Amino acid sequence: MLLANFFLNRFSAGLKKKARGFRADSINFIESYEWPGNVRELENKIQRAVIMSDSPLLEPDALGFTQQRLKEKIFAMPEMTLKEARERTEREIITSAIENQRGNMARAAEMLGISRPTLYDLVRKLGLLKSLDQADA
Repeated sequence: MLLANFFLNRFSAGLKKKARGFRADSINFIESYEWPGNVRELENKIQRAVIMSDSPLLEPDALGFTQQRLKEKIFAMPEMTLKEARERTEREIITSAIENQRGNMARAAEMLGISRPTLYDLVRKLGLLKSLDQADA
């Protein structure tokens, strides 16, 4: 997400657009996509999204991700229970939101559409405190 945020900030400032972040589902797509075109493909997708979007949070459609790709990802998941899949997805989305907001829990909670206390509860429940502390070190 480091490169994605770099490109977002660069194009948003350079094009005088209001895009400031990614929706949680966009982060999920960015992190799970294979990127056959490598960095250039990422850069081009983000540039296009910044140009086309009027939203402060870029959506998967603006990035060129379709519902078909979401379905492919779901079917490519290893076998697991629904509870395990929910926890894994929650963990990925919450971690991405916190990283995207550079550790600012209030902004991450806002981005996720939940309250800050709820975000802290989820972080504790999913055992993310240790991984977030290690990321800061």
